Amino acid sequence: MATKKKTEPLPSHEEDPILKCGEVAKQIGVHRTTVWLWAKTGILKAIRMPNNHVGVRQSTVNDVLRVSASFKDKQVK
Repeated sequence: MATKKKTEPLPSHEEDPILKCGEVAKQIGVHRTTVWLWAKTGILKAIRMPNNHVGVRQSTVNDVLRVSASFKDKQVK
């Protein structure tokens, strides 16, 4: 018999807020349609909210910004 994998509880909305596509777009510097397409294709980890809108956790946005900054640092000048 297989044992169930224990999962950690999800962070609360206060600890890691869920942002709308427009809010994410402003932080990353792209159009909100780009954020929606990234979420749809799985490039950006997103959450489908009860109102059928797409949300992205702030921690996910922070990860994208961190990777982007490290990539910019490594570009050849």
